[in-house]
Amino acid sequence: MNQSQDIHLTYDDLLCTLVDPNDLGVEVRAHLDSCPRCQNQARHLARRYTQMGQMAKSLAPASSGTFRLPEQRPFGPRWQFKSAMAVGLAGLLVFFFTVWWPRFFDAPGPTSPDVAQSIEADQQLMAQIDELVMDALPDGYQELAMMNDTDITDLSEDLIDWIVPSIDETAGESEPIG
Repeated sequence: MNQSQDIHLTYDDLLCTLVDPNDLGVEVRAHLDSCPRCQNQARHLARRYTQMGQMAKSLAPASSGTFRLPEQRPFGPRWQFKSAMAVGLAGLLVFFFTVWWPRFFDAPGPTSPDVAQSIEADQQLMAQIDELVMDALPDGYQELAMMNDTDITDLSEDLIDWIVPSIDETAGESEPIG
C-alpha cells in the first residue's frame, strides 16, 4: 500500500467534491480517483443530501404563484429629482433662518406712554426704598436716635411722656363714650 492510500479525505474535502470538484487540489483529486473507500463515502454523502433535498421539497408548501425578484434599476432621473428637492428644501430652510427668524426675536419697539410712566413710578419707588434702607427713622426721631446717654437724662418729663405715654392716659382714651 502506498502512503496516499492510508490517508483518506476529510469530511470537508468530501463536501467540496459535492459542491465544486474543480476546487479540489491535484493531490486530493488524484486520491479520490484512486481510492475506492473515499469514492464510496462521496457517493454515500451525495445520496444522503439528495434524499434530504427531496424530503424538503415534498414537505414544502405549494407555491401560490411565481416569484420574481424586483429589477435593479440604476440611479436615474427619479434619484436626481429627489436630490434636487433635498437641496431646494435645505436652501429654503437656510433662507428662513437667516432672513425671517431674527424678526421674531427683535427687541420690542418704542414704549407707549403708560409703560414709560409705570417705569418712572417704579424707579421712584425704588429710590424711596433705598432711602429707607439707609435710614428708616423719620426726621423727628432721627434727633432722638443720635442723642447719647447724657442727653437722655436731660430730657424733660413732657418729652418722655410724649415718646412713651402713660398707662392712665391711654386707658382713658380707649374707653367707649356713652
